[in-house]
Formats: sequence, C-alpha cells, structure tokens
Amino acid sequence: MVLNDPKSVAIDVVGSTTKRRYDGIFKVRLLLSHRQKLQKDEAKRQLLGTLPDSASMDAMKTAIIYSKCWAHIVESPGWWKEAGNGLDLLDDDPAGALYDKIVSMEESLAGTVEKEGEEARKELSELKK
Repeated sequence: MVLNDPKSVAIDVVGSTTKRRYDGIFKVRLLLSHRQKLQKDEAKRQLLGTLPDSASMDAMKTAIIYSKCWAHIVESPGWWKEAGNGLDLLDDDPAGALYDKIVSMEESLAGTVEKEGEEARKELSELKK
C-alpha cells in the first residue's frame, strides 16, 4: 500500500435545513503536497474575500471546512459536483461530516506513522547492540 493512495470515505447524513439525505462515496488523499497546502490556503482566503479579518466566525468556519475538503477530495459524488463542490448546498451537514472524517483519518494516519517510526527505532537500537 502506498502511503498517499486515495481512500474511500462514505457519508450518509440528513441535512438539518432541508431534511434531504446526502449519501455517497468520496475519494480523498490524506497527505497534501506543498502546492496543495498553498492551494488550500488560497481557497480559504478567496472564500473570505478581501477583508478576511472582518469575516464572521461562521464565514471563517465555512471557509476552513470547504477549503480543507476541496484540497483533499480526489473524486466526489454527482450531487456534490452539481452543488458547486458543496458550496451551493443549503445544508452544512454534508461538508461537516466529510471534514470530520478527513480529520479523523489524518489523525489515525499520523498515529500509525508515529507507531511505525517507534518500532523502526527499536529495531535499529537492537541491531546496534
């Protein structure tokens, strides 16, 4: 398995505003290149406009969630694409659910990499003895 192969993420949520069901499979990359990190930051700034410091907390939260999702998404369901990559949805729930899953998967990956690093250090220590 390659470390950054896209992973499938399923969401199945009901929108709190429209009561519409949103379900589908997203493919996401868990690690971002330097370019992708810069693009994520640029997307967030574009969403906030020319005066980001005066943006509301809600606008800031929305910009953070969408810019992160966009940076990580490799493939998405049709309803997401049709809704301007989620931005034209009336509900916050689909993007929030996807964001939460991406963050959880990133944390899990970081824990796995850290654990494997510790094991490799132990093996090297044993070899030096």
